[in-house]
Amino acid sequence: MKRVLFDSTIFDLQIFGGVSRYFTELISRAKKNNLVTILFKLVVSNNEYAKHSNLTTIKSNLHHVKIKGFKRLSWKVNSFLNSFYTNYHLRRGDFDFYHPTYYSKKSVRYSKKHKTILTVYDMIHEKFPTLFEKADEVIDIKKQLIFNSVAIIAISENTKRDILFFYPEISENKIKVTHLASSINEYKPQPIVLPFNKHIVFVGNRDGYKNFLPMLKTIAPMLLSTSDLGLICVGGGEFKNDEQVAINTAGLQNKVLQKNLSDEQLKSVYTRAIALLFPSEYEGFGIPVIEAFECGCPVILPELSSFPEIGGDAGLFYEKENMTKITEYLEKLLTDGSYRESIVSKSKNQATQFSWEKMKNETIEIYNSI
Repeated sequence: MKRVLFDSTIFDLQIFGGVSRYFTELISRAKKNNLVTILFKLVVSNNEYAKHSNLTTIKSNLHHVKIKGFKRLSWKVNSFLNSFYTNYHLRRGDFDFYHPTYYSKKSVRYSKKHKTILTVYDMIHEKFPTLFEKADEVIDIKKQLIFNSVAIIAISENTKRDILFFYPEISENKIKVTHLASSINEYKPQPIVLPFNKHIVFVGNRDGYKNFLPMLKTIAPMLLSTSDLGLICVGGGEFKNDEQVAINTAGLQNKVLQKNLSDEQLKSVYTRAIALLFPSEYEGFGIPVIEAFECGCPVILPELSSFPEIGGDAGLFYEKENMTKITEYLEKLLTDGSYRESIVSKSKNQATQFSWEKMKNETIEIYNSI
């Protein structure tokens, strides 16, 4: 039976996030499977998915403490404690494969000594290097891991194509695709009170390539002309100064709000939403798209990146240069009941194409094929 070692890196970096969600699902499900032996241990973690799945011994909330520098200290302590287990096995080499959970200098060092399987989530630093601090460092670390690894897992066909675009010397056969999925159906919806009767939803970060401000400008006239319609932005932090200025300038102070929601609350928001707006210019996969589909929420998104692959015939696509199509879709969803029912049906059907169990099985097949 193959023995696979995971490190704690992503769980020491994220409270929420698609990458830690992916590894939580992979590790917790593979542990229940007798086809491989999983070597993984979290002593303490702030990560909400690890806590929900009981992957961590101590469920920490110290990152909430409002003392300057304490949050950073909490992460460092967690990383220090969690590293003992991984380092012990890395020194012993008592495993068949090392599967790092994120790109780090430490993982590069050990990828030279042990057979390594690497998951590549996207090539966003390579495509948009000016948007990230220390992009060159991340690119270099990822490149070394890509070349050192015996197998690469890409989370979409689009990500596989991007890897081969930037590193054409890599054998295509070295890259296997395993799609991600959604965990939203594990939660019971918890209603929240919103200041408008109908709402559109935007999920996640709003910076740069996410195209939040151009999207907001596009839908502003519709928000203003439809008295009971509003936009809720979930996660992504409080509105930054330029976003607040744009909201105020457009007169949308009472039409747009930002909230940090639990998965239970997010499920309720999806279920009641007119649509999820996902105008991002690039995603390795896009878990919110599948989350929305599972909740019967139509998704409006650009026809590029991994979106045609993930959205299938359920996605309401527009060309990047034609954002006015967003408003056309929203108006039809609001006024044409039969059209909406058709899109909801397609959305729920498309969601069935993706599951964490399928991802786990495909990943174990990769382990056992090497």
